[in-house]
Amino acid sequence: AAGGAASGIGGIRAAAKGFLGLVAAAGAAGAGGAAATAATGSGVLGKVWAGATALSAFSSFAGAIAEKRAMEEQALEARFAANQSILQGAQQSNDILDGVVDRIAKTRVAYATAGLDAFSATPERAITRISRDGEADIDVARSDALQSYFSNRRSMKALKARGGAAGILGIVQSAATAAMGYAQWKSR
Repeated sequence: AAGGAASGIGGIRAAAKGFLGLVAAAGAAGAGGAAATAATGSGVLGKVWAGATALSAFSSFAGAIAEKRAMEEQALEARFAANQSILQGAQQSNDILDGVVDRIAKTRVAYATAGLDAFSATPERAITRISRDGEADIDVARSDALQSYFSNRRSMKALKARGGAAGILGIVQSAATAAMGYAQWKSR
């Protein structure tokens, strides 16, 4: 936005110089009041310059506000993603637990079908192994969910901080632009 404002100001300056040239030529050809024409041209240039400076200051401020809002929106999306990662981890853990219960049931049925006591030592060792594997898988799913959650929370906090800084920087830039424009206008 600053580059566009700077090129716009350059265009306004060039137009104002051209306009001043026309005013000066008309004044010299007319009543011969070159001093009066220069004063009138300087007033027009001052007004154009003041308008361009005000536009540039407003543009800086509006750009900063838009950037701040965009950062806040991205922070909300990161917060949503953090909460979603917890829900997805819980769902994945439930799916793993359902699978473990299903495998245990199938193991008991298989041993009973083979004529073995489903609660004897060998089937219980198999079931214990299935349970341990399921618990390990659930722990991994929960760990992954927490890691994703905290990563998204860090992103959210960083985006909020960048948004706040963008708003402050925009206010400072627009105030500085306005102050420079006023100082230049007063010096004319």
